[in-house]
Amino acid sequence: MEQILKKCKCCGRELPMSNFKKGRWGYVSVCMDCDKQHRAENRQARIDKAKQKVEDVRAENRQLCLNDFTARELMAELKRRGYEGKLVYTETHTIDLSTL
Repeated sequence: MEQILKKCKCCGRELPMSNFKKGRWGYVSVCMDCDKQHRAENRQARIDKAKQKVEDVRAENRQLCLNDFTARELMAELKRRGYEGKLVYTETHTIDLSTL
């Protein structure tokens, strides 16, 4: 019995039909090896994109410092995030006595 071969659209190899997935309207034009490699590349690209997005947010957050906000702005942000109750904070002032 003769095996039916099909040419992969991606790699160009002629392979048996068992190396191709069957889709809704017949066999797909890309072999399973190429399909697996393509999926892995896409998955890695999505992971890299998500990591870059996290790094961008972290870099943006690093630029913000508590000293950049007034006490009123900090309290408004905590209230916006749903915190309730009392907020007690201490301000520290540094005075250089040698300049007096």
